[in-house]
Amino acid sequence: MVKAGTWGENSKQLHRFFGWDDVNLKKGSPFFIEAADCMCTEDHMKGSVKLTQEESEAHPEYMCDFGEIEWDIKIDKQIAFNVGYGASNLFQTLKAFEMFWHAEGIKTQFEGQIILDGVKYDVIPEKSYGYSDKNWGKNFTSPWVWLSSCDLTSKKTGKKLENSAFDIGGGRPKIGPIALNRQLLSDFCYEGKSYEFNFSKFWKFVKTEFESHETLKSYGM
Repeated sequence: MVKAGTWGENSKQLHRFFGWDDVNLKKGSPFFIEAADCMCTEDHMKGSVKLTQEESEAHPEYMCDFGEIEWDIKIDKQIAFNVGYGASNLFQTLKAFEMFWHAEGIKTQFEGQIILDGVKYDVIPEKSYGYSDKNWGKNFTSPWVWLSSCDLTSKKTGKKLENSAFDIGGGRPKIGPIALNRQLLSDFCYEGKSYEFNFSKFWKFVKTEFESHETLKSYGM
């Protein structure tokens, strides 16, 4: 499935589905995946999704709105958050966790063009405030907490922080059949220096507290 869309006012999400026989996926490095005119590598992505209102209403199982979007964008990942041994080859082989996570670009600049419902938008690197990560495994954490930003301003100086970002992820991760309630992985990179709070590094006695709630949106109505 290819997912594309927008947040904010008049938000929408659009889905496009492919069978595995129609997908070209390269094993190993560098990353490459392609299906029809949709393609993604470590430094470039392009593609399109189009769905009419009639198709959206006739197929509520698509769980998406209607509209049309095209994109052709360069990717520049500038700050990474490596969660540590929990995503290592050994733990992947053992399938120790139900879900794995790696955030190669908690600060990512994008450059290119997006066409949404016929309107063209230029993606400017210095104003894109982008993010890139990867999740894989058997299932998603439920609930799933995620918060990130690289559009930061110093309260001390009032100046933009050009080499800073933070990323928080977690919720209720599972180690084998055991669910760990309210656990977070987080990193705050302040002008190139990392401050990490990682529950999986248990020897550091990291403790985090948070509250959350959910909102719902209906599709195909």
